[in-house]
Amino acid sequence: MNVYKYLQRRTSCIVRRCFFYCAFRKKVWIAATCFLFTACTWEQAEPVLTCENLDVHYARDVVPVITASCSVTGCHNAGSLTGDFTTYAGIKAKVDNGSFRLRVLELKIMPPVSQPPLTEKQLKQLACWIEAGAPEN
Repeated sequence: MNVYKYLQRRTSCIVRRCFFYCAFRKKVWIAATCFLFTACTWEQAEPVLTCENLDVHYARDVVPVITASCSVTGCHNAGSLTGDFTTYAGIKAKVDNGSFRLRVLELKIMPPVSQPPLTEKQLKQLACWIEAGAPEN
């Protein structure tokens, strides 16, 4: 009988150990899986801006940039000696003689330091608009 009780205790102890070990492993596995899926994030890369994937229109895309950055008081507003950017004709004249591309896109000296710089998307939109012949669309 003593051997029977010993084996009974020993077996139940082994079963309990296995149960706790298996339960612990299961909890660790679940925790690791949860950490893996919550710790990893997918960062979407910004799409590469090209003239093929940018549909640039004068009224929708160019005018807001010009109005906010160029045709402000003291710069290229109505009657300005440096160019009137309040009208399409005024902007088109600077585009046609190349000074707009040179100052805004190549040298990037416009807009002046007193104005916020143009974003890469705005610069690309202006470049695509000029490459398309600066249409009034």
